[in-house]
Amino acid sequence: MHKHFLEMPLERLCAKALFELKTAGERITSADLAASAHDRLRLAGWAASVGGDIDLRQAGSALTPIISLLERETDCETVGHRNIFCGSIDPEEGDVGEVVAIRILTERGERIQRCCDRLRRVQHMLQVIEARLAAETAVMSQL
Repeated sequence: MHKHFLEMPLERLCAKALFELKTAGERITSADLAASAHDRLRLAGWAASVGGDIDLRQAGSALTPIISLLERETDCETVGHRNIFCGSIDPEEGDVGEVVAIRILTERGERIQRCCDRLRRVQHMLQVIEARLAAETAVMSQL
């Protein structure tokens, strides 16, 4: 997904993940992302947890329910779909690729989608960090 996360120095990647988590926490409470009061309370609780001291190992699993909540909100903001062709036109073979249905979202839905995409990217960073730390630990135990 994001190859540069694999190549980035681990300290820099951790710092970037922390920054992204804190920024996402600030933005998630200021935006109108959840329809119900219960969901707004869950988002505010998550935002408060990433505003303080963060355990990066637990932050990844804590993101999963928040991303799911935002995906449900995005589903509610979908007003239709349109088909687009993803591929190329080969003179000999013809069209090579597939037709993909893309959501048509309301303005609020687009804000929610951007936030959800950002959280998925942070979740990926956290997964890379966890894998790299596990690999580092495995290598160090062999020495």
